[in-house]
Amino acid sequence: MLLYNSIGATAPIRLIQESGQQAGVVVYLSMSQKGKEHVWDNHLGFVAMVYRADDFITSHLLGPNTSLTRQIYTRITDVTDDTPKELYRSPRFDERLMDPSDDRHIKRLFLLGGRQWEFEYLPAGESLYKDGISSSWLILSAGMLFASLICGWLLTLTGRTVRVGELVNEKTADLQHEIDERRSAELALRKLSKAVEYSPYMVVISRLDGTVEYASPKVLEVTGFSEEEVIGQPINMLHYDQGQETSYDTIWDMLRTTREWQGELLNLRKNGQAYWANVHIAPIYDEADEVTHYVSIHQDITEAREISEQLNYQASHDQLTDLVNRRAFEQLLEQTLEHSQVTGEQHVFCFLDLDQFKVVNDTCGHIAGDELLRQLAHLLQERIRAGDTLARLGGDEFGILMRNCNLQQAERVANDLREKIASFKFSWENQMFSVGVSIGVVEIDQHSVNKIELMKQADSACYTAKENGRNRVHLYQQDDAMLLKREGKCSGYRKSMPHWMKTVLCSSDRLSCLCRIRA
Repeated sequence: MLLYNSIGATAPIRLIQESGQQAGVVVYLSMSQKGKEHVWDNHLGFVAMVYRADDFITSHLLGPNTSLTRQIYTRITDVTDDTPKELYRSPRFDERLMDPSDDRHIKRLFLLGGRQWEFEYLPAGESLYKDGISSSWLILSAGMLFASLICGWLLTLTGRTVRVGELVNEKTADLQHEIDERRSAELALRKLSKAVEYSPYMVVISRLDGTVEYASPKVLEVTGFSEEEVIGQPINMLHYDQGQETSYDTIWDMLRTTREWQGELLNLRKNGQAYWANVHIAPIYDEADEVTHYVSIHQDITEAREISEQLNYQASHDQLTDLVNRRAFEQLLEQTLEHSQVTGEQHVFCFLDLDQFKVVNDTCGHIAGDELLRQLAHLLQERIRAGDTLARLGGDEFGILMRNCNLQQAERVANDLREKIASFKFSWENQMFSVGVSIGVVEIDQHSVNKIELMKQADSACYTAKENGRNRVHLYQQDDAMLLKREGKCSGYRKSMPHWMKTVLCSSDRLSCLCRIRA
């Protein structure tokens, strides 16, 4: 096929979708947009059109003039190649009638669509006499037929070209609109991708079975894994498994019903270290509102959690001795009392007050006194039972909560602690000091009233031990004569106090604090 003036045509071909011997040609039009200096600078492509020769010539050119059809025989042949190929012949066309010497037999060659075509026509013999038509008129008619054929073909070609152009313009506009929408979507997607890439949060996209499809650069930075080590692996690989914490496997089971999950997880770095992450997992839906993936947003909260734990620890521990402080101990004592009242279990509270601690403070100063407290706290911590709680209640006072323990067991432990402290020697600037401890022991059971009453009872028992010579253990009992005698002294002091001091005592949680008599 050759191109000529942006129009190309094929040799005659048989149209297989048609019956009989009807032939046709395929015409190709080169399509370009306007506004370019050279057509090929903005070439869009080719449009192909098929012409059925019989239908086109008989129906559109000869059909309206039936007498002309009877009076003129026509044949059109493609003579471009060595072997001519016939495109069309009239139904009554007979080659035997074609006498080369007959001046009515006309042949003309014309170039169209890059091919050479031969146009033959011959008037019917009977038409000369029947209708009285002269030869000159037939020749003129034949010329008009040829011109009509070419003009009709060009007209239909032009019409189709215009329509094709309109369709091309419509499709071009549609495509341009679609391209603009795609560009907008790609721009939005690119912005979102950049936002995820530079986000301080870790982003993981997983399939429904938990297989990782995407991990943001922040995930790789925090965990130390490479992209190849994460993609295609189950998301549970990021979990630091200790057998107790919630894992991604258990979360994925919950997602079948809850759809979303949020909480804190202990995750794993490539080097084996653990880090805490605040994780939010949500579903991703497709156009049919079906869940196709899950997106997990991770925030490393290790530092914040450590700070929080440190603040909580400082709020519940004594800075000097690193023991549980009074506030936390009282909360623990109250919880133990409530548990005992429900279950009937027995526990014991021991109140310890050092003897002769003031001598060290007055002789060597408060720095030495603080060091003595630290050393004694360490000594006591080593001697108490596993599961018991040791606390510094203030000054030189300590408290011990012994769980699941009766008075007899507690008395043995208390005496062991007393003996260890009595045998302890404190050295400071070439001076040696010995201290003792007085311990009050009170039982916690379902008959115990409340936390305040327990601390009063333990305090009374401790200072009864001091009044009886120090460095001893005293068990609190309701019918204890020594305790009753001491409480009587406190009542005497109370009666002799002015009214304003009685008011202070009535608002105090510990009445006995003003009844201590120190030697």
